Amino acid sequence: MSNRNNSAVEEDLNSNSDPAAQDLVSKAKFFHIRRDLKKAKKTYEAALRIQTKEFGEDDPTVASTLDAMGLVFLDEINHKEALEKFNRALAIRENKLGRHVDTAQTYEHIGMVFQEQKKRERAEEMFRKALDIKLEVLPKAHPELTQLYDQIAVSLNKRGKFAEATAVYKELLASTLQVHGEDHPDVVFAYNGISSLLAGKNRLNDALEILDKSLEICDRIQQRGHFNLDKTILGATLNNKARVKRDLGDYDAAAELFNQVLNIQRATIGEMHRLTADTYEELSRLYYKQEMLEDGINAFTKALEIHRKVLGDDHPKTKQLVQSHSEYSNLELNERAQALTKQGAEMAAEGDLEKAMELLQEALDIYKETVGVHPFTAIVYGSIAAIKLDQGLLDDAIAASAEALKILRRALGDDHAKTKARMEEHRVLLSLFLQVNRS
Repeated sequence: MSNRNNSAVEEDLNSNSDPAAQDLVSKAKFFHIRRDLKKAKKTYEAALRIQTKEFGEDDPTVASTLDAMGLVFLDEINHKEALEKFNRALAIRENKLGRHVDTAQTYEHIGMVFQEQKKRERAEEMFRKALDIKLEVLPKAHPELTQLYDQIAVSLNKRGKFAEATAVYKELLASTLQVHGEDHPDVVFAYNGISSLLAGKNRLNDALEILDKSLEICDRIQQRGHFNLDKTILGATLNNKARVKRDLGDYDAAAELFNQVLNIQRATIGEMHRLTADTYEELSRLYYKQEMLEDGINAFTKALEIHRKVLGDDHPKTKQLVQSHSEYSNLELNERAQALTKQGAEMAAEGDLEKAMELLQEALDIYKETVGVHPFTAIVYGSIAAIKLDQGLLDDAIAASAEALKILRRALGDDHAKTKARMEEHRVLLSLFLQVNRS
């Protein structure tokens, strides 16, 4: 649920900063926002050289630039360089500023690196250090506290501490309600966190109820205009609801919600952003499950395009997507397999079972090569099972039906309507087998 906190990037530099360096930092921030990470790094480095020469290596202005550079490396998923920059910034801030909000910000950024590295205990340690400082220097229920509560709760939940994570969100909720009342963005944030925990425990309907409540609050905030509702909070709420709908098997509703998320992301963080790419990936999987192969490939291609632009062709994430793309982007082959499946069903209906099997086997060979574990493959196995039964080959029918069921369970889950239908058909075949063997 968390979004990257860029407040350190946006902070004003020390007033004694060289005007040329200030100009470079402003340009670097612009490049970072535009997701041109290479230019952002290069420009920050130029600013850093000027600042270091003018004020020395241990000036708070230098720390601000180092911290901002660290965020760029974090967006590149270059954890080693990000940590190096953040640790240098932290050393300066601890020495020069002490228990200051900027020091807390760097602790939080270090925690974010550890979180991405799955070093959960170290991440929580950093987040709690940041929270301790901010609770000391900021007013109660200050907006900057919200994400820290979230980061701590996420870290706890990732380590299986559901109750403790829930308690953290409830602490945030109680504090916000006391100061601001229910119609406040941070209340939405806390509810979103609790819903994510419930969804992780497969309490999907409970999660959905809370998310609907969050969206009602968002509507009231927008209508009354009491607070400026950050579109990213609305986007996070819709994103969480989309995931719950997906897990409940309501793919149409999930796809509609993910498209709403995409519209918000384009208007806020932009098209060329890792989170936008993640949403395209989610959509591609949904379309894939709905047997909307062309839409799925288009969405996946868009995700790959963004990662290539943002991370480069040599990044592990990009290489992973390239490999996945090559595995199921054979649109022409899959369209042929669909046509063969349809022709096979027509031949079977006309009684030409041998020709039907020939066509279905060809379709099956294509799907095994291009999509693997997919409802398309299961459909063909199901058709083969029906033909084998018509041919009196009950053992072969059961074997083909079992393959279809295994694929649907893996691809769609036990609760999906198609899986349940195949389960029932498989039970019928097994009952028939028992009857035959008793007689």
